[in-house]
Amino acid sequence: MRDLVALVLVGMVLLSGCMSTTGKTAGQTVDDAQITAAVKTKLAQEKLGTVTRIDVDTTLGTVYLTGVVESAAFKDRAATLARQVAGVRDVVNNLKVQAPAAGASGGPSRTAGQVVDDASITAAVKAKLAGEKLSTVTKVDVDTRNGIVTLTGNVNSETMRQRAVEIAREVEGVRNVVNNLRVGS
Repeated sequence: MRDLVALVLVGMVLLSGCMSTTGKTAGQTVDDAQITAAVKTKLAQEKLGTVTRIDVDTTLGTVYLTGVVESAAFKDRAATLARQVAGVRDVVNNLKVQAPAAGASGGPSRTAGQVVDDASITAAVKAKLAGEKLSTVTKVDVDTRNGIVTLTGNVNSETMRQRAVEIAREVEGVRNVVNNLRVGS
């Protein structure tokens, strides 16, 4: 019985810790993860060329779509699919339309070097954010594609929001920063 009580207490501490480190309750975190997974599944099932190369992030029920698609129709379709998922409150569609190169069948593709560069940029931005004394800046999700960094998440103030963007822009190789950060919860 004492072990069961100890286990329950540990669980309560861990769940309360989730809210203090992310600004979201454990339930909200799980809900956002489920929404992200459901949107990614819908996009993958669609089989519309580059639609499956879209990055999906969810914060408090708001879905952020980032990436490159071949046409405005693909961009609109991705947003429509995201809105169909239960629990989605809003969709922020930051998809860019980029037609495939002439003669290319699979649309714009990235070399292994570009993928490594993007991963290095993401790691550098995350490290700089973690090094900041602004505690909530470290809760920012960072994604990079072709040197374009996307920041998603919640921060406590407009100052923190702008500082996170400044930090990302300081990293070598960053071509642009898409700011999906929200102030507050």
